[in-house]
Amino acid sequence: MIDDASFSRAVSLRADLIAQPGDRAFRLYDGPREGEPGSPTIEVFGKTAVTFVRSSEVTSDEKALLVAKLQQSLPGLRAVVWKQKGAFDTGTVVFGSEQDVTRRVEEASIKYCVRLLAHHDATFFLDTALLRAYLRETGAGKSVLNLFAYTGSLGVAAAVGGARVVNVDKNRIFLDQAKTSYGMNGLHIERVHFKAEDFFLASRSLRKSGAAFDQVVVDPPPFAAGKSGVVDVVNNLPALLNKVRPLVKDGGELIVVNNALFVSGEEFLQKIAEVCADGYAKLERTIGVPADCRAPLARPLPSDPAPFEHPTKIAVLRLRKK
Repeated sequence: MIDDASFSRAVSLRADLIAQPGDRAFRLYDGPREGEPGSPTIEVFGKTAVTFVRSSEVTSDEKALLVAKLQQSLPGLRAVVWKQKGAFDTGTVVFGSEQDVTRRVEEASIKYCVRLLAHHDATFFLDTALLRAYLRETGAGKSVLNLFAYTGSLGVAAAVGGARVVNVDKNRIFLDQAKTSYGMNGLHIERVHFKAEDFFLASRSLRKSGAAFDQVVVDPPPFAAGKSGVVDVVNNLPALLNKVRPLVKDGGELIVVNNALFVSGEEFLQKIAEVCADGYAKLERTIGVPADCRAPLARPLPSDPAPFEHPTKIAVLRLRKK
């Protein structure tokens, strides 16, 4: 399931992160990038390691061996959460107890609520850390619309930076987690800052109201179908972004996140070029991922993310009104 050489190399590369005290969060081992086919991805949240295993044929001996490796490599480890394909929605504690599982992490002194047992992921995406830093650094005095907000980490970072943020996600449970993160950072919580609505309905309502924002963040899932419309970033990203453009102030930013593994970097930039073709939008910059998420490749990815460093591709567009 995991070979000793690639795991040891990964631990060595993250030695500084492992040595840091406190409730830090980082990717310890990116199996699909660093190891053999079928290797797990392992992320660390404070004193808990979360192991994402894609193979359903893991023996109890293999599981015990991996837990032992983690105990040896991570001083102070108190819990290991196991998430396996077909059962990602909850996860199970295979070392420690549920009471030991981390519920809060810190990144650049910002606190975030995490629910490591609650969903198919860790409810906090490590690969968008540099985008959170950008939103915090540029947020002072700005209005921000955070679409597909999920658990709100991007909105929290912007709000800590001094922005007025509206977080939109159709799942109220995830927005409640965002509110918990707001509270952890002493941020004022108002109902208008959290809209539990479908993207299509919310964007339509905001357009009709004449709302406009300095920054609009669009971080959609690769594909989602609902009664109001279909999100398909592989085949229909420009149409999705054009629904959002009217919500960006003149001179404002449209920030686009695409983490589809099967969309190459060149394909993504082609879609961005389509949005910019009318001359009223311009690609201003791209944002990368932190070092722990871009370890050296052991084998090719399903699609080449170049010129990006990782399948998570982030573009910042500057928009002008017609």
